[in-house]
Amino acid sequence: MQARLSMLCLIALAHSGSIAAPPEPASVETMIESLRNTDFAERQRALDTLAAHRASSEKYAPALRERLRDGDQTARQHAARALAALGVSEKAVIDELLAGMGRRSPATYLSQPEQARTSMAALVMLESLAVPALIEAMEDEQYAGRDLALEALGQIGPSAKEALPAIERLLATEDLPALCRAVEVKWRIDGDAAFAIEQMVPLLDQQRGRDCHAAVLTLVQMGAEAKEAMPALIAALKRHNDHNVLWAIGELAPHAEELALPALREALTQPGMEDDVAIALQNLGEPAEQLIPRQLERLRACKAEDANEPMRIVYTIVIHGPAATAYLDDLIALLQHENPEVRRAAAWGLPRVFAEDKPVIAALQEALTDPETAEEAAKSLKMLQAERQ
Repeated sequence: MQARLSMLCLIALAHSGSIAAPPEPASVETMIESLRNTDFAERQRALDTLAAHRASSEKYAPALRERLRDGDQTARQHAARALAALGVSEKAVIDELLAGMGRRSPATYLSQPEQARTSMAALVMLESLAVPALIEAMEDEQYAGRDLALEALGQIGPSAKEALPAIERLLATEDLPALCRAVEVKWRIDGDAAFAIEQMVPLLDQQRGRDCHAAVLTLVQMGAEAKEAMPALIAALKRHNDHNVLWAIGELAPHAEELALPALREALTQPGMEDDVAIALQNLGEPAEQLIPRQLERLRACKAEDANEPMRIVYTIVIHGPAATAYLDDLIALLQHENPEVRRAAAWGLPRVFAEDKPVIAALQEALTDPETAEEAAKSLKMLQAERQ
């Protein structure tokens, strides 16, 4: 039981006092090695470490500039990233980073390999010094990294204000995802939330506008500054029964709870939305007793031919952790349900409701006699046994 508790609990550690700066790299070789890591997050941490030592840039810059002339593309990229992190904004550095940001791989999701994004991150570290080159790259229709150049300008933020005229020209596009990206970047630079909301809200009534890379994403990225869009999102949810809109409401709810929570509670009755709504409400702290009984009723009503997914419904119950313990008997009873999918879902959920092992084990052992439930019951018993060792 203790092991199950640790699966869902996050331990918050309070730290006091000042945080020491990361140690300065011992050599250029050490610095380069830190940038060779295959993990994007580790490379980003390496760049951050270098940026913390900009005062030492001249100690490393000569050797890095020499590597920037290397015939090996990878060596040049590592050197350019290190130099940018150290604040060196020479043309050769920026040109090399732009070249790296523009290299795409057809086999990579959205054709944006992580290496290209690492080059982008290095350009962002140069802030306003990289803006003219990023504007030029964004406007070059032949450049494969145009979208990353736009994103980089947004990450630079207000220091990229000279890019606003070029970004505003992008607003004339009929490509909705591209329009939404441009609106978001404009907002990140000029902070005009009212304009961004005005542009995004009408798109909520278009299917393409509700797609995952369109208006709903832009509004979520705006966070608290998009709270004025909550009434429009709620209206769109009622009209379109759209899961992306529901996601946006859930993400923005902490900034407009007085509107979002009643709307989400009402959406619990919308066919096809119940499970995602239940998850969103649980994430927002809705009490288990307000959600689990409704989900149990749905489980009891599940027929083999309907569109409900019993396993997903059970998931919405077990995510409540210890608060789901009170409903252990209800899940055990569902092992006798006429629908085998419900029985299997109940067998999956039983070891995950933080209950005492004895009744759970007894119920699962009995379920082993059911040919249609036995496999799931055996997996759950094995899980319990592993936790007790």
